[in-house]
This record gives sequence, C-alpha cells and structure tokens, in this order.
Amino acid sequence: MLFFNQFTLLLFVIIMICLFIYKGMWFPYAPAALPLEILGFAFLSFLECARLYYGNRGNKKEELLSTIIFSALTLISIIGYLFFCLWQSYVMIVDVVACCPNLLFNAGEVILGITQIVTLKRMKG
Repeated sequence: MLFFNQFTLLLFVIIMICLFIYKGMWFPYAPAALPLEILGFAFLSFLECARLYYGNRGNKKEELLSTIIFSALTLISIIGYLFFCLWQSYVMIVDVVACCPNLLFNAGEVILGITQIVTLKRMKG
C-alpha cells in the first residue's frame, strides 16, 4: 500500500496546486483564507512525505518506534485530508476525487500499522 500511496500523493499534490491556482483566480477568498489553506496544504504534503518515510522504514526494518510514529502521523494526515475534502473555503468535486484515494489508503494503513505494532510487540516480547 505504501508504494501506491506515493503515486497518489504525487497526483494529489499536482491536482491541488492546479486547483489552488484556479480557485485563486476565479473565486473570492477572505484575505487570509487562501494563504492559510496553501500553508496547510504544504504542511500536509511534508507530513505525508515523513509519514511514508517512517512507514517504509518501519516495515522494512521491523522497528516498533517507526511503526508507531507512522500510525500517529497517519491519523493526523487523515484529519488533513478531511479538511481538504470537506472543510476548506471552496470544495470542488475535483477536491473530493483527489482526497478520496488518499483517505482510503490512510484508513487501510492505520489498520495495517496497528496490526504490525501488535505483531512486533508479540515478537519482541
């Protein structure tokens, strides 16, 4: 799942950059709303990169701490995707379509991350 999530993240970033340009040109925003949403998007993008790094590391090295960090960052990331899917100033259908695959991957990765944490705790014991 982590491998495919890297591609959906790249696609999400490209789509959102195009949407922010479009929305900035055609929709009236409150003075601070658009810069704050762009800043939140940048934070979510960096958070996702860190999350995927810890997920790959925890999976390949079977490290408990990396897997716990990955699972915690995944929960935070889900909140970020929900913001861009539901609560930003102007939500377009393209926003929802761009966020849904990432939300599905994150939901699955939370379940798999918790499963891996339990397995690693039993193995290390």
